[in-house]
Amino acid sequence: VTLDATYDTFAEAFNAATSGQVIVLADGNTHDLGGASFTFDKSVTILGSGGDDAALLTNGTASIETDGITIEGIRVQVKDSATALSIDANNTIVRDVSFVGDGSPASAKAIVVADAGNNVTIESSDFSGVTTAIELPANYTATAVILGNTIASSTTGIDLNGLTDAADVTIDANSF
Repeated sequence: VTLDATYDTFAEAFNAATSGQVIVLADGNTHDLGGASFTFDKSVTILGSGGDDAALLTNGTASIETDGITIEGIRVQVKDSATALSIDANNTIVRDVSFVGDGSPASAKAIVVADAGNNVTIESSDFSGVTTAIELPANYTATAVILGNTIASSTTGIDLNGLTDAADVTIDANSF
């Protein structure tokens, strides 16, 4: 089910959506998250075109707090000393997303998995100009698939922070 309406802001579209719906972000648009943490508390799909002019999320942290969210085909600006995408939910999929540092990448993190028990898939995404592209927490116990990503101009590509024996982590076909 796609949310069949037009909204002036990303927040308006997200607030109007219900779980299971798709929010399609039009090319060329910049969606300001308001300089703070924007909570993703509904199981929705955020979908862009995946092209060079795909919609851009900027100026804040997208905080995923509900299971089953997919983010695909958009661009995300990573601000200095901030985390662009914080995942604190299960079965999150990040696919074909371009994370770009804002030019001053000191402590800029693209994706941080906040809880050791969260299953995530991060695939076919690009990371550039950030301090850390992907960070899994200490004592990680869940399943992570990190596949086919390109990580460039970043201090740390994938920070594993200490996996447990219970962790099932696949890291394959990424380029650094």
